[in-house]
Amino acid sequence: MLFHNKYTISIGKLGVLLDSQNINLVKRINIPMPKFLLSRAYSNLIVQVNETLNRTALNKEIETGILRTKLYNKAFNLYPALVDLCSITWDDKHLKKIEEITGLVLKKIEDRKFLIDETVRLQDKYRELLVEEKKEGISFIQVIINVEIILDFKLDRNLKLYEFEYYMKMASDKIREIETANEKRNGRIR
Repeated sequence: MLFHNKYTISIGKLGVLLDSQNINLVKRINIPMPKFLLSRAYSNLIVQVNETLNRTALNKEIETGILRTKLYNKAFNLYPALVDLCSITWDDKHLKKIEEITGLVLKKIEDRKFLIDETVRLQDKYRELLVEEKKEGISFIQVIINVEIILDFKLDRNLKLYEFEYYMKMASDKIREIETANEKRNGRIR
């Protein structure tokens, strides 16, 4: 195969390809090719990308800005408050609440560094998201960042597009679960 498809292209390379619009990056090997072949291969790849990325729940979440608001509250309000709480008190009740919210088990005062590092990571993700949103529309890199935020872990940029599709499905499912839980909690579903 001379050209990338969703099974061979990594999400990192795809992000560069889509942002730069350099159709030469669609080639798997560096040999001269006619422009019409590159254009056709690029078009085929874009069709595969669009089929892969057409996840309505995730796209709706990104477009409405709810994710950005949730991330802001978590990164700049909740986690810093938890760090302050650790500085003020160190009792079991508060440690259990921190573990419930963050999943981090704090046993020693030095473990507070994990919480501080997570706060910094979330704030960096928020800033990265803002930079991406300044561009027109939603970029592929922004989709990757949003999936990382929803799933709460960093994805390897060497992940192939077809593998990324599974993570996108997990993110969409998680959004649906959260929405259902919120609706139940608010009494809309019985």
